[in-house]
Amino acid sequence: MPRHRAFTAALLPGLAAQGYRYLAVEDLLEDDSLNWATRRYPVQATGSYVGEPNFGNLLRTAQKQGFRLRCYNYDFSREGDWLARQKAREMAQARNIQHILPTDPKAKIVVHCGYSHANEQPDPEGHSRWLASYLREYTGIDPFTIDQTRLSGQQQSLLPAAAGAR
Repeated sequence: MPRHRAFTAALLPGLAAQGYRYLAVEDLLEDDSLNWATRRYPVQATGSYVGEPNFGNLLRTAQKQGFRLRCYNYDFSREGDWLARQKAREMAQARNIQHILPTDPKAKIVVHCGYSHANEQPDPEGHSRWLASYLREYTGIDPFTIDQTRLSGQQQSLLPAAAGAR
């Protein structure tokens, strides 16, 4: 969501000051990676989310702050059982992020992901695990996650009431 991307972009300068050097996002096309490094701004060939202005601004902010951009996307099959596809996708995305660590073992990585991908626990039925859960398993790092969806949409109407309750 655009406001989530704007929030992440706002956090990047402070995170850079704390030693974070990588921004992993789902949608960067490898075909554009060499051009991105020299051009230093996103174009449509950079990824399909770039058409949304806040995503482009997120990438530009990361670049200005010295972050190395990494794509964790996984080209998953749309055939077969949904749960099996989802599991394969989440596992592969976590592995793609994990691949940063062998060359930079002390890397501090910001992972911008949406919705359930940030869940550290399986869904209530125990059927699905998500990116953050697999990332912890594969790296031994307990990720700090921020779920921005809880106060998005209709629940946002709770904010004025909460502010007035002080």
